[in-house]
Amino acid sequence: MLVNDIPPLEELAFAIADDYTWCTVLRGCKDSLLSLRLALNYYETDSLELDYVFLLPLCKTLAIHCDDDVPSTWELSLATPVLEYYTEYQYEEYDFEDGHQVLHTDTRRVVRIRTNRPPPPDAAVPNLNTLEVDNLDIDLSLIDYLAISFSNGNVYPTLERITYCSKGADPVLNNFLDSKDFIEGLNSERTRPIIFNVVNTWEGDMPGTIKSSCGVGMSCHDY
Repeated sequence: MLVNDIPPLEELAFAIADDYTWCTVLRGCKDSLLSLRLALNYYETDSLELDYVFLLPLCKTLAIHCDDDVPSTWELSLATPVLEYYTEYQYEEYDFEDGHQVLHTDTRRVVRIRTNRPPPPDAAVPNLNTLEVDNLDIDLSLIDYLAISFSNGNVYPTLERITYCSKGADPVLNNFLDSKDFIEGLNSERTRPIIFNVVNTWEGDMPGTIKSSCGVGMSCHDY
């Protein structure tokens, strides 16, 4: 497959594999992409070694899902100068001392994040307006998550809303009331208060999200 064989796609979703065909596809449509979804399945690609930079000049929506530990050889860099909506899920155990490996750093224009990890440092997301926290399956309670992410009321000055998706988790066991008290304490130090709420399920996808689908007749159906 050659780069010139790739049409000017606006949406692209793929799972990274060690045959590097995906690099050719991404290189061929990078200038036209509006939305990109990456799945990193490193239990199948332990030998993957990357050192690539891709400029995605039009990409406004990016989603990265990592089902296993990110290897130290991971150096894929995506330049996303107009990115507004960013989703990141990592499922390895959270490291309280070292934190988690950052998968994407060009987030200066991002206004909305959905993740199960602490958000990027506030300097990396100076325009962040909405933080959506998915059910924390990483040995990290909601109150611990907030304490790690918000050292004081001055961080994330543009943030206006935090939504936590509990997926039916017990509100007492998950310290939801303590979390609301924590946010109230933050708001006493902030010029712009944060609205904090808990939902059982997300009402919708992030703008521009590529929907996952798998059915009879599709190559993914038997896996």
